[in-house]
Amino acid sequence: IDRVVGPSGLYNTISGAIAASSDGDRILVEPANYAEDVLLGKSLSILCNQEGGRYRLSGSLTLVAPSSKEILLSGIRVMNGVFVSGTATSTGRFRMVDSYAFMCILPDPYLLVELYRDTIATSVIFSAGRFVGNTILGTANGGGGVQITGASQLNEESWVIGNTIGTEYVCFGVEIYNSDAVFHVENNFIRKSPGTVGMN
Repeated sequence: IDRVVGPSGLYNTISGAIAASSDGDRILVEPANYAEDVLLGKSLSILCNQEGGRYRLSGSLTLVAPSSKEILLSGIRVMNGVFVSGTATSTGRFRMVDSYAFMCILPDPYLLVELYRDTIATSVIFSAGRFVGNTILGTANGGGGVQITGASQLNEESWVIGNTIGTEYVCFGVEIYNSDAVFHVENNFIRKSPGTVGMN
């Protein structure tokens, strides 16, 4: 079932449409600003209802115990970041495509994180996933980067490929921290300090 969200529609908040939805539904969001924090614990696709359009979430989006969930976001701007809460006990998948987030902090050991062609302001943290073709802007005092961390429970290789990472001031680039997962880090452009760039 498709549910349309808009300022004057049947659902004027994304949270309201999520509450009315069941696993497998789609939520189609009109370009507008939605002043809310969203909790998402269902298998849903949340998409812009205009091709090439964007919708803005001025709060945060939190995946709630995403066991066995398939979640897709496209065309969203999440101004306060994407997070995970609770404890997953089976494989979940989170995909975000052609979107923006302030940060993505998603280190759940059962969550496969896939980010494609997104812009992230600061940092991305996950235990297993694909980070491909993205831009991390970094900040003057916080830098930016990608961290693969923790003991993933998934039999998945992690990829960090073809991204632009960092800022002209400071960044940590790509870190593999307390992880024994197989990973591939290739063809990333990393801006490390004034006048200094790096490739891997």
